[in-house]
Amino acid sequence: MILRSLCSSLSFIILLTPMGCDEPSVVGDPFITEITSLEKKFDLPEIVNESSGLIHFNNQVITHNDSGDTTYLYLIESTTGLLDETKLIENIDHRDWEALTQNESSIFIGDFGNNAGNRSDLKVYQIDKTTFDVTDTLSFAYANQVDFDPENEQHNFNMEAMIWCQDRLFLFSKSHLNLKTYLYELYPLIDSVQVPSPIDSFDVNALVTDAAYWEETQQLALIGYDNAQDLNTYVYLFDNFNPINLFYSTPRSLALDINEQIEGCTYVDENTLWITSEKETNFGGNLYELVFD
Repeated sequence: MILRSLCSSLSFIILLTPMGCDEPSVVGDPFITEITSLEKKFDLPEIVNESSGLIHFNNQVITHNDSGDTTYLYLIESTTGLLDETKLIENIDHRDWEALTQNESSIFIGDFGNNAGNRSDLKVYQIDKTTFDVTDTLSFAYANQVDFDPENEQHNFNMEAMIWCQDRLFLFSKSHLNLKTYLYELYPLIDSVQVPSPIDSFDVNALVTDAAYWEETQQLALIGYDNAQDLNTYVYLFDNFNPINLFYSTPRSLALDINEQIEGCTYVDENTLWITSEKETNFGGNLYELVFD
């Protein structure tokens, strides 16, 4: 088991910050210890060297590399970690894919990585689960972004996390400037460019790199890491997350003994989360299984 528990001396405090409020409010005790296990499940195939988005579907995990790859989705057998299929998604671009999510009929690919803060072509592609054909493209721009040339990539308009919840997509920012995450929503079947404003925020004090949602229990999971050189990694759990409650629930937080750049996560069941890491020279490129109560 590779797990270290959080303790009261940990140097960060999690705050809830509803949009429109002048002062953030501390919400309960964010630390939990009800963990069954955290174990490496398998190595990812070598071709998947920058796993970013992740979903679990039909006894397979589906992932992709981020910027620099062709428009491939990789379908991996969920027991052995062997590559089952490589699906070429035609008629779309791959500028910086960062997230996957799904509903009953579709897979959504988030081409919205924006490290430099200069993109004006942010998109989410909707893919048919059966044919892997593109059925829709959602284009968007942030209503609150006015600077497209931020100094030293210090801005709040990078994005790497997305879920489907009820009838819409929720996107969670990766904010290098203040380490909060800002929540945006997008709707399918809208032809024009959507211009969302943040509808909520959460002072996670980390860089959020993916999200997952378990519909039956309405539990949201966010993963990420802080700015420390040794890559401290975390999972944040929100119960009763839905379009009405949003972040208005007491979060629970786990510090993980994974000193790798974790980039993808997906629920397997209501108590199990799979997490992937990017491949580095001497480490990473793994899929981990986190089981919690």
